[in-house]
Amino acid sequence: MDTEQIFQAIRGLPTDAQRLLLERVTRELAKAPGEAARPEDDPFLGLLAGDPELADEIGDIATRGRHEGRAAFDGDENPS
Repeated sequence: MDTEQIFQAIRGLPTDAQRLLLERVTRELAKAPGEAARPEDDPFLGLLAGDPELADEIGDIATRGRHEGRAAFDGDENPS
């Protein structure tokens, strides 16, 4: 199975199952040994390397958006 087939299979899952899978993959990746990201290897991190406050702000905005999105979702997959 290639990456595109896996992605399509995931898209076919209900939203809650997608979230659970994403959380599981995230936990597994966090446990996996690996090198820390280096700004010179990642164009996005490279843009933020000289401005850690901006990186923190982006993280805060993403976290707030995630929490607000969950609150708005409130379990209804088809809001109208």
